[in-house]
Amino acid sequence: MESDVLRATFTIATPTTYIDEQGMKSKGDFKHLCIAYGKLAAIIDRHLMEGMEIAIEGILVQNESTNQTLVQMNDLLMLSNKSK
Repeated sequence: MESDVLRATFTIATPTTYIDEQGMKSKGDFKHLCIAYGKLAAIIDRHLMEGMEIAIEGILVQNESTNQTLVQMNDLLMLSNKSK
């Protein structure tokens, strides 16, 4: 990819509730590494703040050099305009 393309990388947390090994209800977060390019990256840079609720659309991509799965974003919807 060309080096002059704007790129934004950030992590989102998806809250979840699950039953642990002892049968107790537990809460946690799944962390997802997200990456966006071009105009979407510029929007993220200007408007996204920590704690905002967002919805993203994208594809899962496996980074073979780090063996890490990330979300390559295609679209973003800001559900709240203020951080909590």
